Amino acid sequence: EPDPPPQEEPEPPEEVPAGSPAEAGTTPPPDPPSGGKEPPETPKPPDQTVPPPSGEYDHDAVLAAVRSGDSSGLSEKSWAVLEAAKAVLDQTVTGEMNDYEKELAIHDWMLDWGRYDHETLSRLPGQEAGADSGNPYGFLVGKAGICTGYAATFQLFMELLGVECVLVEGTAHAGTADHAWNLVRLDGEWYGVDVTWDDPSTKIPVSEETAHRYFNVTSAFLRGNDHQWTEEGVPEAEGTAWAWQP
Repeated sequence: EPDPPPQEEPEPPEEVPAGSPAEAGTTPPPDPPSGGKEPPETPKPPDQTVPPPSGEYDHDAVLAAVRSGDSSGLSEKSWAVLEAAKAVLDQTVTGEMNDYEKELAIHDWMLDWGRYDHETLSRLPGQEAGADSGNPYGFLVGKAGICTGYAATFQLFMELLGVECVLVEGTAHAGTADHAWNLVRLDGEWYGVDVTWDDPSTKIPVSEETAHRYFNVTSAFLRGNDHQWTEEGVPEAEGTAWAWQP
C-alpha cells in the first residue's frame, strides 16, 4: 500500500521509512481542531456501568448497534469506535448542513485528526505492523492509519450520516502497490474521495486547494492520477456539481 503523495507535488511519493509505531489510545476523539494548528487532546469516554467485552472491531456490529440503539453487545474496540464517531458527529455536523457540507466537514476533520501510519509499511528491522491501522479503531483511537483505515473510517462516517458511500480497493504506483479510497453519492451522482492522499504527509503547510485535490473528483481524474482498479461492479464517478470549490 502506498504512502500518501507529498502535497506540494501531484505525483504520489516513494514509501518513506519511519520510526517506532504509534501506540493506540483508549478513548474517543474530541472537538475538531481549529485551523489544523495544534493536535487536540483526547477526552475521557462516557462512563459505562458494565465495561464492554474485549474483542476486535466489527463494522457490521457497529451499524447494527446504531440501527437498534443498543450498543451493549459491542466489543471494546467496536464500542470505542462508535463513541468516538458519535462525538465527532456531534461536534462537526449540524442539522442545517446538506450532505455535501457534512461530507466536507468529516473530510477536513480527518485531515486534522489523524496521520498516515508509515510504521506499518516500514520494512526496517524491528518495525511492527499496527494491528488496527486498516480499520476505524486505529484511526479514531490511535490517530493513525493506512489507506484502508482512512477509507473505512470515512465510509463509517458517511453511513452514520445516511450518505451512500462505498470503499474501493485498487492499486497505485502504476499498479505496484495496494491502495483504497471511497466513492460517495450526492444527488444521484457519484464522486471520488481519497482522504489519504489529501492528508498532508509533511509538516510543511499546504494550501486549501492541495488539501482537497482528491475530494469529490471524477473517476477519470483518479485514472489520470495513479489510481487503478477493477471497474466491474464499481460505480463510475462522473458528478461535478458538488466538486470542491476554493
